[in-house]
Amino acid sequence: MDCRAGWWIGALAIVIAGCDGDGDAPRDAGEAVADAGEAVADGGGGGGADGGGGGGDAGDPTDGGALPDAGPSGPATREAFVLVGHLGRLMMTCDAGETWAFDVSQDETARCWDMGGTGPECDHHTWAGTGIAYGGGRFVATFGWGAEGAGSGAFVGDGASGVGWTKVVDGTSAGVAYGGGAFVTGSNAPAYSTDDGATFQQVSPALHYNTPRGVFYADVMGGRHVIYADGNNLRVTPDGGRTFFTPDAVNGPCGGDGAGGNGVMVSYSRGSAAGCRSTDGGLTWARVDFPGDVRSRAVWTGSEIWVWGDGALYASADGAAWDVRPTSPANVRFTHVARSSSGVLLAVNGEWGSYYTGSGAWRSTDGVSWVRPAASDGINGHPIRAMAAGQVPPSACP
Repeated sequence: MDCRAGWWIGALAIVIAGCDGDGDAPRDAGEAVADAGEAVADGGGGGGADGGGGGGDAGDPTDGGALPDAGPSGPATREAFVLVGHLGRLMMTCDAGETWAFDVSQDETARCWDMGGTGPECDHHTWAGTGIAYGGGRFVATFGWGAEGAGSGAFVGDGASGVGWTKVVDGTSAGVAYGGGAFVTGSNAPAYSTDDGATFQQVSPALHYNTPRGVFYADVMGGRHVIYADGNNLRVTPDGGRTFFTPDAVNGPCGGDGAGGNGVMVSYSRGSAAGCRSTDGGLTWARVDFPGDVRSRAVWTGSEIWVWGDGALYASADGAAWDVRPTSPANVRFTHVARSSSGVLLAVNGEWGSYYTGSGAWRSTDGVSWVRPAASDGINGHPIRAMAAGQVPPSACP
């Protein structure tokens, strides 16, 4: 079934496919307050003493428009990071946080969870940001959790602007991952694309294995997309979403975050010091212990899996033995980290209660030494929930 819809949405969109929307929002384990989303600030457009709400309003969706051509990848493009947040927030930087090319949202003045004003419960909202991935010259972003509406779905864009993305899938999901030439959304009825986001098909019948919490890609055995749902349920696809299998054994606390390479996959929930590990392409999973609580999403560097805890990078080539590398500064807790093809890392820090005034962006090349770029405070605003690195047209960059 082709899920592509032929209309445009006026803010950075997302790929989201068929979730029941009845469960709690996908969230970090061990958050101090229930329904607290990951923190993030107001990017370049947000002003005011308390941090902006996330740039200018994106406007209402309008009919018409065709899917943008997949952007070229090479000298004709610029490396960029695109961030997705609550209330339809989209941000982009072409210089790892020195400046923000755009920062838009559906409502600039609202404050999530009444932080600094009257605002919505942003974790359960049609414009709740849940994920973003890049591949084949296009970004796919997903919005919506626990509520249907104009924002709930998956959107495709080339990063040239924060408006005019094409909605390709209706319905909510717990995110999206790209790898092996395929986008796959994290939902009970996952949508997948094997043509760089041009069209999506939805899995039928639905998997129906509990409330999804996340999806990730691992570069093992030809590629695996892994979806995690409540109850320690995992579903694995070895062919870009066409078919899924249930592992034979899952021993250990898995989660919606993860990464893999060197024949090993690791799955975990943020806020936990333990996860699960597979060395057979997802058929069986065993418990793995980290040196401490993991706070961030995972990064695969091509030789190691990297995750960040309190004041340290945890690195492993086999997912079993973890090297502890103290970070500088030591008092920054990263929630989201993305790595570009050139090896540049961009991270976001933010805590419950500080999204609009105490969040920031950080840059590194080794995962250990971090600096605050010039526009770091631009993160203050609607909470950032995901980020991805990719290539964009040079005209998109200031």
